[in-house]
Amino acid sequence: MFGWSLPLPVLILCGAPLQKPRAKPLQWERENNCYSLRYVQPLRFIKESIIKASPERVFAFHEQADVLQRLIPPWERARVIQSARISDVGSQAIIETRALGPFTVRWVAQHTVYQPPHLFEDVQLKGPFHSWRHRHIIEPHAGGAILHDEIDYEPPLGFLGRTFAPLFIQKRLERLFTYRHRITTQWCEDGDILPLPLGEGGVRA
Repeated sequence: MFGWSLPLPVLILCGAPLQKPRAKPLQWERENNCYSLRYVQPLRFIKESIIKASPERVFAFHEQADVLQRLIPPWERARVIQSARISDVGSQAIIETRALGPFTVRWVAQHTVYQPPHLFEDVQLKGPFHSWRHRHIIEPHAGGAILHDEIDYEPPLGFLGRTFAPLFIQKRLERLFTYRHRITTQWCEDGDILPLPLGEGGVRA
């Protein structure tokens, strides 16, 4: 799902509520001295890890009620307002993240697919992105299981957002999911581990 914040300018300009999925973004493209509007394909982020555990155990980790708290990195100023089990298709999880100072953004994600022990999916209903679709795929492997996170997203600010996505968003996602995969691997391979302690107001220290 999520659990990180965008740079402050993005939060200020793009923090407006998103009540329903937006239309696919369009952009002008030039071909043979002619301009035409075409749909913009979402950007994609992928993270894969081999875990020495069965797909059933890897999937079970994500079915825990407190999985969001477990997967929020200690450097993220984030607070889980409402949790939702992945098995409850249609349920919504809400996280509030802080960028700098008092500026916060609320992210609402809805669970849309549940196919144990191989797949579950969530999409953004409200948040900083134009669109966000996160597929969690778990596949058998000779060494155990492959955890495959696949995110298709459209950043805010149109062309400007897509231009700076590799610098800001992709790097943040790589750091976030490196942490998440490490926590998942530790739980699946070494047994249960307690989540990091929460500070005042449910924010990780």
